[in-house]
Amino acid sequence: MKPSIIEESDYIALVDLDSSEDPKKRNVLAAMTDYDGEDLWQLTDVRLSRYRMPSPYFGGLIADDLRATIMPTSDEHSEFVRSRLREFIEGQDGRLHWCTFDGIVRNEASTEKPRWVKLDQAGFFTKEEGLLRLREMQEFWVNFDGDPATVKILNPHSQPSESALNAEWFALMWCNEHAAPGL
Repeated sequence: MKPSIIEESDYIALVDLDSSEDPKKRNVLAAMTDYDGEDLWQLTDVRLSRYRMPSPYFGGLIADDLRATIMPTSDEHSEFVRSRLREFIEGQDGRLHWCTFDGIVRNEASTEKPRWVKLDQAGFFTKEEGLLRLREMQEFWVNFDGDPATVKILNPHSQPSESALNAEWFALMWCNEHAAPGL
């Protein structure tokens, strides 16, 4: 594998040069995205994602991963969601917000953040901090021999997605409604 850091104005990616001769089709292994040119970068690392694999499309941040949201419909529903999350923020209206951290490199939540950011669980990096992390990731990939799709690192910050929690809640409610009497 031949990982290389490719820099654009508000996006920097660690790509596998061996994955394609076409620069637009090279697999992204990790990436940094700057917001509003404020030198506040967020990082992604494919090894930290439960589901995603290296591809030309990996590296972009998914809004639902940065800020998943559920408005519980009952106290039981609220208790269920809370029991599945390690950390979240509750809005004044009772809505629960959290970051899934799927593929997201966490930094300490900062006091400096783009003006539009309301939930800052993932935190931001300066360009220098982010590039240092990308170089560390690059060292890993230089020495890696095997299928990049199989590489996963346990992500201690990982939390379920909104859709996963909704599916689990729906299944639980369906089973409760359709359970045989006396069970």
